[in-house]
Amino acid sequence: MTPWQFRVELHSETGDVVRELGDSGEAHLEDVSLQVPDANAAREAFNEIFHPLSELNIDDGENPWVESFSVAAQQGSEQMNVGALLGN
Repeated sequence: MTPWQFRVELHSETGDVVRELGDSGEAHLEDVSLQVPDANAAREAFNEIFHPLSELNIDDGENPWVESFSVAAQQGSEQMNVGALLGN
């Protein structure tokens, strides 16, 4: 659990979750837009643990929230707005 009240899960490349998801070339997340109350602190923590992640954009926001993300696959990429998905 992070100080921003969301969980980050790490899975072994040979683990069940990764095997079920398949090759990241087939489908993966890109352009994830995360909002947290202290974006600078979050960026520093993520960079320290994971190194810079070009797929993750961290911005200031009132509450922890994933604003949007893209699902990228071999046939292209589709931007998803989380608020719209939730009917907001």
